[in-house]
Amino acid sequence: MQVVGLGILGSLGVPGVLRLSCAVGDCCARFWRDLAAPLPDDVASLAIYSRTDGVVDWRACIDRRGPALEVAGATHCGMIAHPAALHAVGEALQRWAADVRDHPSPLTQAA
Repeated sequence: MQVVGLGILGSLGVPGVLRLSCAVGDCCARFWRDLAAPLPDDVASLAIYSRTDGVVDWRACIDRRGPALEVAGATHCGMIAHPAALHAVGEALQRWAADVRDHPSPLTQAA
């Protein structure tokens, strides 16, 4: 509901706020298409969710194409400091860094 309110404000001319056309018009058509598309094969992901999030429905956080970790008892804002979530993110970053070292792409070779 807050997004609709922001869209109305932007459509009325409030600077720096999105317009309703961004949700339903051509303005963000490419964004919505890209958002709905699967991640490229060379993009790693990890979904971390909690059934007790309180803000986001946990079912919306699971991507069938990638790994997911349920963090029990975490709130939406508390997940950032939850030990299991932090550990999972650290392990994932180590795996991804090792993969980049072992299989560099042209982008990482230029860096």
